Amino acid sequence: MLEGTDEKAHPSDMLLSTALIKHIKNLKNRGAREETITSRQTKCVHFVRHMNDPRLSKVTRQNFKEYILTKQKETTRKTTRSEVGGFLNWCHENDLTPTHFYKVKWEYNLEDEKLVECLDPNETEQLINEMPDGYKVAMAMCFFAGIRPYEVPRIKWDYVYPEKGLIIIEGKSAKTRKVRKLTDIPDNLWAWIKKYKKHSMGDIGPINRYRMLAKHRAKACMRLGIIYPHDGARHSFGSYGYWFGGKSWTMRLMGHDNEKVFNKHYLDTGIGKKDAERYFKVSPP
Repeated sequence: MLEGTDEKAHPSDMLLSTALIKHIKNLKNRGAREETITSRQTKCVHFVRHMNDPRLSKVTRQNFKEYILTKQKETTRKTTRSEVGGFLNWCHENDLTPTHFYKVKWEYNLEDEKLVECLDPNETEQLINEMPDGYKVAMAMCFFAGIRPYEVPRIKWDYVYPEKGLIIIEGKSAKTRKVRKLTDIPDNLWAWIKKYKKHSMGDIGPINRYRMLAKHRAKACMRLGIIYPHDGARHSFGSYGYWFGGKSWTMRLMGHDNEKVFNKHYLDTGIGKKDAERYFKVSPP
């Protein structure tokens, strides 16, 4: 306990690594998702190693800021502040350290805003057809219902109802933990589901793991010479969906609740009604 390696050690003696063990256990007990726990643990372990695992009580706001600034990209810095800061502030809120780590700031590097890009209808058709049959349904769900890639592996066939025109994404499957009921789904998505459901790679749903979907998608893009944009399928659905079913329909299927952000990303993209009609006609051969 005096060495700070025991979880019951006095806060003034506790090592940073010991506090992290307590924090990860707390996340698991609260029901945090596996991806959340893995991300938090990975980023915090890097911080512990960078600091050479001191007593938690010796870690200062300046230490934390200096660590954040070792990251080159602003997006990485902000993620670091969120993940490692979440751990450190949990320690403060649980009386393990007198120091709080809220609102740690630095001078941001100036960066130009990047375009939100999507695939054109021809690229969309080529990519889905190039995917292995076992991953075509998953890819189609991303393209034609705006489902997040990490949500697809959690979808169960038991909640896919072609006869009702309904797909239910459970709260435990959704990024926001809220149930999402997808209705008025485009006919072409049902066509992909009907033809390729029997080939799908999941035990109880379309696929088991997102990692394999991303791997096959990357290989398909390489063979086709397509540069896949960041979150390309979801951004494509948002951009074309606005012209196909309207803003409220598109936002509802995407689970998007911020109209200002939606307008910024998906309006005035140069896409029109004819493009959207072509996009939502991409069907199985």
